[in-house]
Amino acid sequence: MIKLKNISICIGSDKIQLKVVMKHLVIHIDNKLAWTEQIKCLNSKLSKVLYNRRTVKQIIYCHHLKIMYTTLVQRNLLNGITLWGSTYQSYLMNTLVLQERSYGTINKSEYNSHTACQMHED
Repeated sequence: MIKLKNISICIGSDKIQLKVVMKHLVIHIDNKLAWTEQIKCLNSKLSKVLYNRRTVKQIIYCHHLKIMYTTLVQRNLLNGITLWGSTYQSYLMNTLVLQERSYGTINKSEYNSHTACQMHED
């Protein structure tokens, strides 16, 4: 096994530094490809969106909530899912819960209700 701490790469006189996490466009890539930083940022975004949806779900129509889901939640989930979607399931559990809760706000259901049937009907 190669220890990356001992490797030094130079281009001309410029030394390239080793990064633990690198952000490229909207994807956070870590040096072990575990995608923990990407999922942490995604969960943070989904939590903020979920809070906003809960605050407005009583004053706007279900149709508008579906549009919000598509533009705010689904868009964030699909960004780079082919890369980070194959990570450990234990890393993705919180993301799945946030997605289900966000989808549950469309039907104005309780925060802990099961949404699997509702998601497949639409």
